[in-house]
Amino acid sequence: GPIEREAYLSSLTKQHEIVSAPIKTTIGTIIVDNMKSAKKGVKELSKRAKIAKKKKNYLKTIELYQSAAMLASNWELSNEFVQIEDIIRKTKIENLSVKKKDLEKEAKDAVKSKNYAEASAKYKYASQIASEIFKLGASDMTKEVKRLTNKANEYEKLK
Repeated sequence: GPIEREAYLSSLTKQHEIVSAPIKTTIGTIIVDNMKSAKKGVKELSKRAKIAKKKKNYLKTIELYQSAAMLASNWELSNEFVQIEDIIRKTKIENLSVKKKDLEKEAKDAVKSKNYAEASAKYKYASQIASEIFKLGASDMTKEVKRLTNKANEYEKLK
């Protein structure tokens, strides 16, 4: 009733202390419990990601950068977060570009061996990958999607 509501509201307004517990984040071997260690953790994860990228291990690179982004987000390191998100996007584009290139090479090999069904399938898949790259912000992929789709359709007719 109204008396209970009044008692409840007055008890809420009389509370002056805000109780908070320190945030502790653990990512892999990195334990973070303050802002300084958060920045250090983001740097360490980014450093590991760069090493993985040099080895062309894109999935590991993306995974490490996503961990760094999560850490930056949890500790409100917005500049670092924005930079890492952009690096993740560019790494995904690079990974997909490599896959697209490989598929095109396989498709050309299939054409040489007159396996038009396989060539068509490879070109279709390469076109889908080009579309994914476009969605990640590479606007030059629109022509590439059309080109690969046309190639897929061309070899579709020949099978």
